[in-house]
Amino acid sequence: MAIGVPALHNMIVRSRTEGYCRELSTLIQRTRLEAIKKNRPGIVTLDPTTGVILGFVDYDRDSTFNPDSSVTDGRTDSLVTRIEKPRFIEFEDQAGNLGAASVDGLSTVGGNPAVVLRPDGSVDDQGAFRISDARNNHLEIRISPAATGRVELRMWMPSAPTTAEDGTKWLPGGNPDDPNYVPWEWK
Repeated sequence: MAIGVPALHNMIVRSRTEGYCRELSTLIQRTRLEAIKKNRPGIVTLDPTTGVILGFVDYDRDSTFNPDSSVTDGRTDSLVTRIEKPRFIEFEDQAGNLGAASVDGLSTVGGNPAVVLRPDGSVDDQGAFRISDARNNHLEIRISPAATGRVELRMWMPSAPTTAEDGTKWLPGGNPDDPNYVPWEWK
């Protein structure tokens, strides 16, 4: 039992952390699809003080979420989804920067970091939301290149023998059959 309980706890932390990052990735992708479908900008914004991520279609193009409940024909801002940061997750990069300072690149909407998705599916600015868990594992949800708005989940791997294509130590999960694959190391 002394061996099994810590291993189980590590697996739970890993599963929760990776699950939250995948949920955030899905939110960005869903918002992108809604923006394309409605031919309006989509915005995914982080409120660093509350940890809430909000994805919405900005029908009136004013960069704020302000739905009008009196409008019945769909010509108003529409919520794609909203997720709250779990208590075991922090918006923190590998250097210890917290909140908005942990975000790499991206746009700013209402003073908060955001992914601004154009109606054609591209993004205004590429970049990443970066998070850490209670065990000091760091993951990022990277949106790049700007022309396609591709979303990729990567992990900070300071001990990796190789670097990512962009010259950093942020590595994608990848396919174990790929000869360049480097497995993620969870703490």
